[in-house]
Amino acid sequence: MDFKVKSLRCHKPHVVFQECPGEVALCFSFFGCPLRCDGCHSEELWNDQGGNELTPEIFEHYLNQYKGLISAVVFFGGEWKAKNLQTLLIIAQQHQLKTCLYTGLNAVSRHLRPHLDFAKVGPWTPSLGGLDSISSNQKFYALKDAQLSEDLTHLFRKDQHMIKLVTLEDDASEPNVLAQIDQQIALLEMEMTLVKTTRKYKAKRFTLKPAVESTPHQYTINLQTAYHQEPQHAAA
Repeated sequence: MDFKVKSLRCHKPHVVFQECPGEVALCFSFFGCPLRCDGCHSEELWNDQGGNELTPEIFEHYLNQYKGLISAVVFFGGEWKAKNLQTLLIIAQQHQLKTCLYTGLNAVSRHLRPHLDFAKVGPWTPSLGGLDSISSNQKFYALKDAQLSEDLTHLFRKDQHMIKLVTLEDDASEPNVLAQIDQQIALLEMEMTLVKTTRKYKAKRFTLKPAVESTPHQYTINLQTAYHQEPQHAAA
């Protein structure tokens, strides 16, 4: 990593509400990204001469300007100038702000991890989508003890629904109906799992209602799941 570099360059920062869940963050997008991801949404950030220099003094001026209005800072890139970014992270911590890095790399520099509360890792791959896509290669982590600790990617994803029309057998006894419902839900969950083979699910719930008034044993099952992956730890 090259530490003998000039200040990072960025756009004028703006406030964001979704990039760091639960936080109101001041976002800095840095120029000079060397990754050149295929399908990048911000190709203008490839230009290492774009924007304006973000010195520690200018950065602190922005933090004072937004004091009391934000709870975090988000950096889009900048990891290619780790020493400079480390300095900005330390200043943000001194202002009692949470810190978040969005990087296209699959790992975060050991020089940066001690000063981060959150990190998005992974390159942009158009066919896989971003954090809100169930197929995405990207992950969003909380950091603890300078390590990528808890996987929070599920916070960017909406609950999944599947609706299925089923016909229950002509037996009105409650145990029989409940058993048939359990069987249909199991089949429905299996269908969902076949699509998302790496996901684990929690918060399952369903509604059951007659599909047609004149057909008392035909029902629509609407199964909702919020998927979740167990916290993962990345190697140091």
